[in-house]
Parts: sequence; structure tokens; C-alpha cells
Amino acid sequence: IPFSLYSTLKENRYLRRSFEISVNMKKISLLFSLMVAILWFSCMPYEERKLTNIALDLNDKELRTLFEAQDKRDVSGLLPYLKNKNATYRYAAALAFGSSKDKSGLDALYECLSDEVDDVREAAAYAIGQIGDSTSVSRLIGAFDAMDSMRIHNRSNGMILESIGKCGGQDELKLISTTKTYKSTDTLLLLGQSRGIYRFALRQITHPFGTKLMTQYCLDKNLPSEIRLIAGHYLHRSKNIALDSSALLIARQIKSEEDPNLRMVMSTAMGKSKLPEARDTIISLLRTEKDYRVKTNLIQSLAFFNYWEVRDTVIAQLKSKEPHVAYTAADYLFRKGAPEDAKYYRILGRNHQDWRVRAKLYAAYNKRLPYFFTKGKTGATQELIQFFNASQNIYEKAAILDAMSYFQWTYPQLKELGLDTENEILKAAAAQGLVNILNSKDFDLIFGAAGKIKVGNEIRGHLLNAMKEGDAGVTAVAAGAISNEALGFRPFFNNDFKVLDTILNDLKLPKEFETYKELRKAIDVMEQRKTPEKLVPEFNRPIDWGMVSILSPRVRGILQTTKGKIVLEFFHEYAPASVANFVKLTQSGYYDGKSIHRVVPNFVVQSGCPRGDGWGSEDFSIRSELPPVYYNDEGYIGMASAGNDTESNQWFITLSPTPHLDGNYTIFGKVKDGMDVVKKLEIGDKVEKAVIKF
Repeated sequence: IPFSLYSTLKENRYLRRSFEISVNMKKISLLFSLMVAILWFSCMPYEERKLTNIALDLNDKELRTLFEAQDKRDVSGLLPYLKNKNATYRYAAALAFGSSKDKSGLDALYECLSDEVDDVREAAAYAIGQIGDSTSVSRLIGAFDAMDSMRIHNRSNGMILESIGKCGGQDELKLISTTKTYKSTDTLLLLGQSRGIYRFALRQITHPFGTKLMTQYCLDKNLPSEIRLIAGHYLHRSKNIALDSSALLIARQIKSEEDPNLRMVMSTAMGKSKLPEARDTIISLLRTEKDYRVKTNLIQSLAFFNYWEVRDTVIAQLKSKEPHVAYTAADYLFRKGAPEDAKYYRILGRNHQDWRVRAKLYAAYNKRLPYFFTKGKTGATQELIQFFNASQNIYEKAAILDAMSYFQWTYPQLKELGLDTENEILKAAAAQGLVNILNSKDFDLIFGAAGKIKVGNEIRGHLLNAMKEGDAGVTAVAAGAISNEALGFRPFFNNDFKVLDTILNDLKLPKEFETYKELRKAIDVMEQRKTPEKLVPEFNRPIDWGMVSILSPRVRGILQTTKGKIVLEFFHEYAPASVANFVKLTQSGYYDGKSIHRVVPNFVVQSGCPRGDGWGSEDFSIRSELPPVYYNDEGYIGMASAGNDTESNQWFITLSPTPHLDGNYTIFGKVKDGMDVVKKLEIGDKVEKAVIKF
């Protein structure tokens, strides 16, 4: 207020009073406006108030150059972009290190943690977590903006919490687990906190405070479902956590829980308590549950209880019309069954119409019946061979070989029916069966002091001879056995491993890189040297920008399968190389006729293998593309791999949320329509025709 005006007002009491009222009203108005602004920014989704717009325009030549540097894992080419004036380039460069997980970029990423643009801060925090170096913890903690009352940095703060879970220790876990100042509206912070605690658990680091908080979050229906889901997956996947009475709270709430994704993980959490009340709840739910995925988890959770208390419930599920449910029940009997019931498993298997269930029940019979019941097992083997000869389904034949392998005296038949054939699927299945025999706990008892050496070396010889034939699947399986010192391969080679080096040198790269990794590890174990931490193919397949340029959000993939049509949408902005690769292969007809070779109940269905058993690849590889996109729902399409940067042609679709895959498996799309078809797919079904609609 000008001094002269103030003096005049001072002399006139009435006018002064009116002026003070006016000023106070303006103050109140300003305070009210500020309060509204605070509430507005507190409640407003952060995506709508970014400090700048990040635009990943894949037609931008500079951005393409950046992506090419990412694709080549060219650190020197990426580092300058972290200091570029354009926030989009800084953002993309930071995420590039999240895909490569290269420690060389850490110092530059630390600087980006204080970037003026929160998206860049978030990307840097994500990349640092992906790299997972324990020395980064203090830098992440120092970058957390605790004074962010306007929630401008909620996104980066949340990512920092998640990333601490990827590289921190017990002290940091306790710190994150005891932070209780976040409100239910602090979605990004709560999500980051939950993901951080979950990430600790995946690294086998847990704390009672973390378990208590995750239980609380899982049960709190006022929280967003994504936070509850991560909390539930913590309870589902964490090892050696004590739930005890918390399981009773879960048991009471699961009955009214509407979200099947939460019911799935809550089922496992209940089982971990081993409480009678939890057992009874699980048994009761199995009678009423409609979602087959929840039922598979309920069956699996019964593994935490005494077999005889849950036996009848499990056996009843063998009659389920849902193939995944019946198979899960058979698998339970294989893993947890009792010797006294073994003969019953054979009867159940003999009369079951589903070949997967039948083979698994015979496997349960062979595994659970004591080793000295040779006559009975011989009879079961004859029945299995009859099924084998009568079947036209190569996957059924492979499953039968697996079932036979749990009777150790079948090693000659495994060689004859599998290794000596021309079929790659049967060769690999027989090789795995021979490894199962070598690895059986009763091997020494069955064959005796002299026989165990003779038979053991005979089996090892079969595997080595099959490796020399050059089959990628057999070589990978056998190499995995050689790496296991307990299986006695070292004396067999008499300290001369040149034959393994020869087989290694004959492998075709990058096509047989997965096999190369397994054999390289086996040779290193035999020669007692350390295998390099990161074995990846050399860069060999640039991004097809011509294909990328014609992609748009409207592009769809159509998979016509044995069970119906599946429509895919693609995330080309997140994973341009992977999408371009998939589209190009599809347009060439590559996926036409490919089998669904892997189905894991409540996890994934997988296809794209030219062999049909998962050991097949092509003469190229592409790089992993791992931005912060999450497997937080069913229907995500991911690239199968043997480790980062080994992807080629195989892909999978998730049947439920699978957050343990986050940051390690490229997500390049999602099922737009036909998820009901995906859930019906079984091993041996086919992708009859795959097309791309632009």
C-alpha cells in the first residue's frame, strides 16, 4: 500500500476499518484459492500435470539414432543424450540403460535424478534399479524428495522406492516398510512402496514389518486394485514369511473378494499359514469358485497341508471339466502324493481321458511307489508303451516318456523310443528322462554299488553320443546335467573335456545361443572356472525402421488358433524392435502352423518355436526392450528368452498378472480380444494362421 494512502486511511477510522475488511477478504480469498489449488493438485492424476510433454515420435531421426544406440548397447552413443536439452531424449536415453542394465551409465543417471523434468527423474530411477548395483542405494535415497508437498515428484519418488527394492538391503527394507505417512490417495507413492517391498522379496530379502504392511494393503479395499495386487503377490511369492493369524483375516475376506486376480494370490497366502481354518476355507472355496485360475491356485495351496487331510478334495478335482484344473490336481499328486495311494494313481490315470492328466498320474505312480515294487512298475511301463504306440500326438508321446523316467529301469526304452528317433521333441524329452533317472534319490539303491557305476556311465554315454549328433535340445538338457556335479560326469570324462569344446564350437550362433549358454556353463563347471555373468549374442539384427514407420495404434495382429481367434494390439512405442520383428515374421507366414508348445496353468501359453518344444530359435537375435511397463494384468504378450538380449522368435501370453517378470521380459503388446480363447489353449493346439491388419 502506498504510504500516502495509508496515512489518509489512518486519519479516517471508518475508511480504515473498511479497508482492513477489504484486505482481509482478499487474504481469505487468496488462502481459499491456494487451498483449492493444493487439493486440486493432490487429487489430480499426475499424468495430467507433467512439467513437460515427453513425445516418443519414432519418425524423429534423432530419436531413431538414440534407439539404435540402445539396440547396439552403445554406452558412448547414449551418454550425451542424458544431457541433451530435449527432455524426450534425456528420458529415452535413461530408459535405454534400463534395458541394457549397463553399469557404465550410473554416474550420468545419478545426475538425472535431479532433472527439472520429473519424467526424466523417474526414468533415471528406473534404470538405476534395473542395473541393481548396491552402491546406488544412497544416491536413490538422497534423490527422494521428502519435501514434495505439491506432489510434483510423486512419480519419480514412487519409482525410487521401487528401485531401492532392487538394490537395497535389510536396513532399507525396514525403512520402507515402516513408512506410514502416505494417504490412500498417494497412489504412486503407495505403489512404489509396495513394488519396492515386493522387489526385496524376489531377492529373498523379507522383514516382518514388510509382511505386515503387505497384508494390510492386500486386505484394504479402499486402496487401488494395483496396489492390493502387488501386495497380494508379495504374500503369494515370498518365501519363509510368517502369516499366522493374518491368514484368518484373508480367509474371511477372500469369500467376498470380487477380483479373481486377488483371489488367486490370497489363496496361496492362506495356504502358507498352514492353519486348519485356512485349509477348511480353501476346501470350501474349491466347491464354489468359478474362475479356473483361482481353482488352480487353491489346489496348489493345499500343498502346505497334510496330504491325508486334503486328499479327497484334490482327487475330486481330477474330474474337472477345466483341463488346467484337472492337470493341477494330478501335478499335486505327483509332487505331494503318498506311497499308500500310488496304485490308485495308476488306476485313475488308466481311466482318464485327458492325456496330460493321464501321463502325470502315471508319473505320480512311478514316483510315489517304493522302488522295490519292480513288478508293478514294469506293468505300468507296458501300459505306457501301449499308450505311446497308439498315440498320434507327439506331445502326448513326450509326456509318456517323462512318466516312464520315474521308473529307473526304463532307461533302455527311453533311448529306443526317444533318443534313437528322428523327432526332435522326443529326443529332448528322452534326454530329460535320462537325466531324471540319474537324478533320482533311489538310484544307488536300485542299481547297487557296482551297477550304479555301470548304468550311470551307460546313461552318460547315451547323452554324450546324442550331444555329438548336434541336436540343440538334447545338448542343452545334457549340458544342464553335466553342470550338476552330483550327477557324476567329471569321472566319466576322465578330466578330458575336449569333446565338449568340439560340440560347443559346432553350435550355430546366434540360432543355438540358449544351448551355447548351457554348454558353456557345463564346460566351465568341469574345468572349475567362473562363467561370465552376462553371456549374450553379438549384435546382429538392426531395428527395421521401414516396418516401424508403418506401425500405428490401429495395427492389429490376428491369430487364428485351433480354439478360435485372438486379436493383438502392439506397443511399438515401448518396444519398436520387438514389434517390428513380430510383424515381419507374421507377414512372412512364419507363425502359420506353429504349435502351442508350452502351457503353464495360471501363468503363460507359449508359441513360435520351429521345433515345437521350446528349444528352437532362428539365425538372428534381438535385444530386450524393458521400459517400465508392467505385467499387471492377463493377456500381455512377451518375448520368450534365455536371458536378456537373447530374444528371437518365441513369444508368450500371460494368463494372469505376473509381476515377477517385470523388467526382465519384453512386453510388446496385449490381447485386445479373445482372451477367452487364450485360456482354452492347450499344448499341441496350433496357430493355424497369423496375419497383420494395418
